[in-house]
Amino acid sequence: MPFTILHYLAPDGRDLFQDWLDRVRDARARKALLKRVDRVAMGLFGDHALAGFPEENEMKRAIAIGPVPASRSHAEATIESFRRDPAFAVAYVNSILEEGGQGELLLALRYFAGAFGGINAIARNSDLNATSLYRTLSRKGNPELRSLIALLKTMGMRLTIRPIRQSPAKRTAAGSGGSRATSPAVLPRAGSARSPARVRARRSPPRASRVAA
Repeated sequence: MPFTILHYLAPDGRDLFQDWLDRVRDARARKALLKRVDRVAMGLFGDHALAGFPEENEMKRAIAIGPVPASRSHAEATIESFRRDPAFAVAYVNSILEEGGQGELLLALRYFAGAFGGINAIARNSDLNATSLYRTLSRKGNPELRSLIALLKTMGMRLTIRPIRQSPAKRTAAGSGGSRATSPAVLPRAGSARSPARVRARRSPPRASRVAA
């Protein structure tokens, strides 16, 4: 069951959580933090324990105390962050392609679509129908490769195949065939039958007619 994640705003309107997240210098940590929040939004809590109230009425009273603070959705904050930092957005999508699930990928692509003007704007700049695009990127969507390529192309990206990087020790062991190695093994060329590969999204050279705001 999906959940709505809200970012409470300071009295001056600042989103303190998003401001802090955008300033995290470690890119891996920043991606991991965003993934964790996204997974909670999808209902994937992982190993957790609820810190609730002993009684429902007590919880209602606690929530009702004082004025309700201003807030905005986590999706809105992430879309704005992707728009400000497209390089991080691409890195985040790549991390999802490497180790995430389809639901996480669709959520990340919805963020991307919002950062590039929304579904209708993307549909106008591609060969995709807006209704079909909404359905493709929904929580139950199952995009075809053709649709995914067209969607990424409109957003200035493309899919590429790259060999999976292996440590020198693993490459040596793989090349030795169990015997004592005399020199480091060479990673198989991409496209060979023995070369494991992964799919990555890469930013295409920007076009003058498709510059995001």
